[in-house]
Amino acid sequence: EHCSTLPVASRFTQLHSQRHIVPDIVYSDPRCGGAKRLLEVKTLGHTVAEHTAAALAQVGTRGAPRIRPVDRRAAKVGPAYVDHARTIDTALYAAGVPQPPAGAMGPAEQRLRSYDRIQPL
Repeated sequence: EHCSTLPVASRFTQLHSQRHIVPDIVYSDPRCGGAKRLLEVKTLGHTVAEHTAAALAQVGTRGAPRIRPVDRRAAKVGPAYVDHARTIDTALYAAGVPQPPAGAMGPAEQRLRSYDRIQPL
């Protein structure tokens, strides 16, 4: 197994992240009837992808304000959670969990979508 050469902490992190979605914060909003929200803290490093001149100067259509790198990063959080849930579901099916009917969500995606919102901070 290729993981056997990794340090124990790295193996644990790798296996844990493949099987679980671990949000930074789970919040029950009393203003919305106790709806549960997943809050995800994201920061920007100094990376070329987020700080190119083109990215910083990007302008929206019809004179909308430019799109800030932090907003582009925040827009990726929800889709990344859904992709990860689908990856978990695929692994479950490979392990023998019965697949839902075509077009239906798997158990991990269903659980994820049971939350009111995935909110990047």
